[in-house]
Amino acid sequence: MPTTTLTTPKFWQAYWVTMRPYLLFVSGVAGMAGFALGAPQNVPAALAAFPAFFFAYGFGQALTDCFQTDTDALSSPYRPLVRGIIGKRQVLGI
Repeated sequence: MPTTTLTTPKFWQAYWVTMRPYLLFVSGVAGMAGFALGAPQNVPAALAAFPAFFFAYGFGQALTDCFQTDTDALSSPYRPLVRGIIGKRQVLGI
């Protein structure tokens, strides 16, 4: 049973940790590089797409954590899903 709800700052802090924010720039830079290497695009459209590129990696990490809690319990016991701070259903709902 998770100890937080979606409406609390503690949940969003734990979810942020689950997304591994120190790696979000990787997907953001890769997405923008794809725009830069492709055919000329509308600059406002590229800038509007940046948040999707930026957060895509984090959402993927959170989703992966939902299905690897047994492995994470051994290798990364500090993660919020393993500690029960947030629940799998909450993460999948986001």
